[in-house]
Amino acid sequence: MKILMFSIIIILFASQVYAQPHKAKERISMIKKIKLIEILDLDEKESDKLIVKYSAWEDKIENQLKSFDDAEESLKKAIKNGNKDEIVKQSNNFIKVRTELINITDKRDTDMKTMLSEIQFAKYLIFEKKFRKELGEQIMKKRRKRD
Repeated sequence: MKILMFSIIIILFASQVYAQPHKAKERISMIKKIKLIEILDLDEKESDKLIVKYSAWEDKIENQLKSFDDAEESLKKAIKNGNKDEIVKQSNNFIKVRTELINITDKRDTDMKTMLSEIQFAKYLIFEKKFRKELGEQIMKKRRKRD
């Protein structure tokens, strides 16, 4: 039953991502946090503490993803212009920004590990992977239906 409910929530919010990106991102973020608390079976005090830290990390990751997207666009422009020096510069920047994104994600996971039991941390890791995968699948299904 929980899986069905989780799938329904993801479908509803995936359709909103396509229609209203900013509002949908906020809703997805909220649902993600609620589901995470539920899966980890946290009490109110633990939930509050986790959400504060998790939200701060998610903001950092979102900002780094924006930088990563910008680095990709700069690299595409350099390729289009054909300037080899600029391509090398933008390629190096792309790698640097990607590495920073990986580092931020690793730091978030390390921080979450200090707050959670071993079992909760394992559930957290699986949840992170599963949530992104299912959300992506639902978005793709919705786009296919519209096309």
